[in-house]
Amino acid sequence: LESFRLGLIESKKRAFHGNFRSAAFANSRSAIMMTNMHHEIMHVNKALEEMLKRYEDVFSNVVGAFDADTIVGRNIHDYHPPGMKERVEKVLADPSNLPYSADIAFGDVRITLDISAVYDAQGTHIGFVTEWTDVTEGYMNRAILRAMDANQIKVEFDENGRLMRANDMFV
Repeated sequence: LESFRLGLIESKKRAFHGNFRSAAFANSRSAIMMTNMHHEIMHVNKALEEMLKRYEDVFSNVVGAFDADTIVGRNIHDYHPPGMKERVEKVLADPSNLPYSADIAFGDVRITLDISAVYDAQGTHIGFVTEWTDVTEGYMNRAILRAMDANQIKVEFDENGRLMRANDMFV
């Protein structure tokens, strides 16, 4: 009976921790996707659902018909352009490659993916968790600054009026 009672206590602890992790995943402001070893999408949290819905048209233009509401259960390779599946599988086949970060473009949308391995309590590799970060605004801002730099005259003088630096446009 004592062994049974201790087992129940341990089971309650594990259930609490599992529920806590699940709630943290679901309520995180980070956009997160969980996939199994076969690269099937098992879970996406609300933040990722919102991102996918926001860019649904953009994703459709790049990967074909895309419905943010039906990605759970699909394979991640359904959304890769031709030739990318082999590269992705090669990275994910060896957990020592993880964590792995990739910047991907969907039209004008830029996403950074941070992929990590997921292990069970016995240390067996059971899947992947991917955090999606929308870096579109920063990417566009950098592009605008580069365009401005390329098309504006820039020159620096010291306090005595001597030329210190000049860009190609000035020269």
